[in-house]
Amino acid sequence: MKFSRLRIIHGLIFFFLTYILCSFQTVVWFQIFGSLASPFFCFILFVYFGLDKEDWKSVLYCYSSIFIYSLFSYASLGILMLTCLFNYILLYVVKNRVYWPGAAYFTLITGVSMTLFNVMYMVNSYLFEPHFSPFLIWDRLFQILSTTLIAFYSYPVIKRLDILFKPEMPSEVHGELNG
Repeated sequence: MKFSRLRIIHGLIFFFLTYILCSFQTVVWFQIFGSLASPFFCFILFVYFGLDKEDWKSVLYCYSSIFIYSLFSYASLGILMLTCLFNYILLYVVKNRVYWPGAAYFTLITGVSMTLFNVMYMVNSYLFEPHFSPFLIWDRLFQILSTTLIAFYSYPVIKRLDILFKPEMPSEVHGELNG
């Protein structure tokens, strides 16, 4: 019972953090910086969970975070879900083929994922929407670069939060190891 409660608290903390980051990205950023394109803050958590968690947890969190982001955005939920499906497949393949822990790897994968997200969002928007998303090359480049830069500095903070609120494994799981 305690293990399940800790798991729920861990998930709720990161969902709340996603909500806060989405609100900062879509509301507060434009109040402070005007029309400058905002970094995709909640996507950093998307990449973190896609790389560092088990498959079922990462799918659950990644799609929940995109749903939360869609509440703050004019973007179509279907287009966002389809675009994030491509990103999740990239993260799944990379996680299972080439993975090493650390901020440099996380930053690299965040940059690649942000680039794929922007390209696939434009393609999906062009294919499935009557009024597709504009190209906006400088805004998209700024968003990719700023998100990648912020990912490098936010990785230790996210990792520390994850370890701090991580549910402990039950003692019977470690029973054989402890004798």
